Amino acid sequence: MVSEYALGKYKWLLTLFFFMWGASSILLAIALLEIIIGFWAHIGIVLLVLSGIGAICGGLFDVKHKKHGMAFALGIPTLPVAALILTYHLLNNNIITQTDTLILAHSTWISIWLMAFTMMLMFSGFKKLV
Repeated sequence: MVSEYALGKYKWLLTLFFFMWGASSILLAIALLEIIIGFWAHIGIVLLVLSGIGAICGGLFDVKHKKHGMAFALGIPTLPVAALILTYHLLNNNIITQTDTLILAHSTWISIWLMAFTMMLMFSGFKKLV
């Protein structure tokens, strides 16, 4: 897991990564506020900001901290939902025209499912070792 790197000598780098990820999500949300319209698009913006806050919290609370799970819950599930809502909104309103962006938007939730699957495999492997 990415968070495990916070336990080594490169904790500063992972913390910087999470801070930059969070800042970029929040700044993107601010930039999109100028061009979006409608209720669902604003829900997408709120989810994107929550994801950014979760990423920043991931930098503040390493994997051993009791609030690390909260950071995960804020940052990870909200990102794919925000990406899908905002991408479909931008496509439907002809703000962007490249349908290839749908592949990128859908890759967010696909990667979460792949991460969950590999974590299950890893934990089942740990059980076999014990």
